[in-house]
Amino acid sequence: MKKLMTVFMTVLISLLISSAAFAGTWKQDDTGWWYENDDGSYKKSEWFQNDDGNYYYFNDSGYMLTNDTTPDGCYVDENGIWVPDAQAPENTGEAAGGSGSSVSSGSAGTTGSGTASTYILNISSKKFHYPSCSSVKKMKDSNKKTFTGTREEAIQQGYAPCQICKP
Repeated sequence: MKKLMTVFMTVLISLLISSAAFAGTWKQDDTGWWYENDDGSYKKSEWFQNDDGNYYYFNDSGYMLTNDTTPDGCYVDENGIWVPDAQAPENTGEAAGGSGSSVSSGSAGTTGSGTASTYILNISSKKFHYPSCSSVKKMKDSNKKTFTGTREEAIQQGYAPCQICKP
């Protein structure tokens, strides 16, 4: 009986370990890097946090942005990693697989007056956040609402800026 239980536990542990290995895969081609999910889909127009805790943004073509400012006003470095409170260098945008748009100088996480961004609203606390904010991960899905507009419009709708990501 002990041998049977040992074999069963070994098989069970092997299955659990092997299933954890299917967490998606980084891929690269001549255009740039993208992340393929287990089901064959890929990240597109969204943030992704890897196992190391780094955040990456993927454009509408599915490629990771590098040396650029994301649509929500955050800066990502030459490796595509979000750099909180970093100064975005002028005219160095390299949107992998995309526009190569110019990046204006300014603090990442801030947008100029009248500039539309995507925010996550917490309908319970009445705070608004950048999608990459650590508070968004802790938020109940039922309290999350995506909002695209200016910072001023979010405030006019009764929401206050988060004190962590400072949108």
